[in-house]
Amino acid sequence: MVDRDEHERLDEAVKLCETNGISVARSNPCFEVWLILHMADYDRQDASKRVKRIFHAKLSEHGLSGKPIFEKLMTMIEDAEERADILKWRRGKEGQLHGCPSTTVGELTRAIRNAGIGNNAT
Repeated sequence: MVDRDEHERLDEAVKLCETNGISVARSNPCFEVWLILHMADYDRQDASKRVKRIFHAKLSEHGLSGKPIFEKLMTMIEDAEERADILKWRRGKEGQLHGCPSTTVGELTRAIRNAGIGNNAT
């Protein structure tokens, strides 16, 4: 899992991973895009610092400041996956599948859930 941020050779690194059968979940410009999508639609080309500020503002709006947030966010994961799919579709129409903003973390979370189906120990 990687952020776009300012990594000059990210595309090269991702291509190397994929050539070797390693899937990569990525967020552009940063992981906080994925977290925002749990709570709201988000489709602005902002820098990482602004995205992080927006994420913290969304936490406050949802009454999650100062509290353990990940349990609450887990209840919103399917909403985030759907919103991430919409972003991917929009970026694809623009010809920039992983353009800003975008995230493929939802594909990872779905794969994790699907891998667990039927594998529960009794």
